[in-house]
Amino acid sequence: MDIFLVSRWGVGILLDELNPDLECTKDTNLLVRAKTWQRGVKVANEFYAKHFKHIEVIAEDIKNGDELCNQIYHIGSDMLNDTEEVIHGPFISHGMLVGTNRYKSWYHDQDKTWRKTRK
Repeated sequence: MDIFLVSRWGVGILLDELNPDLECTKDTNLLVRAKTWQRGVKVANEFYAKHFKHIEVIAEDIKNGDELCNQIYHIGSDMLNDTEEVIHGPFISHGMLVGTNRYKSWYHDQDKTWRKTRK
């Protein structure tokens, strides 16, 4: 199994009305264990849809059949566990990793296509 950092750009889905000082440029992230990056996106999409469907922008994306994830990085592997799942998150942080040249990554572009950014 592989470990992925999956990001939804912007803090909108977790913006807490009681914490208006949250920085809106940060992203909502999950650590996901999955067999492939495509399965990682599916696991993350299902998590976002289940836990945040009450938030207007998520409900609209679900209705339109849009992806709920914007970026995914392959960051490691877990040889001891074969369960596909969210293993940590959601957490708020910039989704960009320092030194990303060493990580395989894909992003969901404006054409609604997943594009590989690193080999």
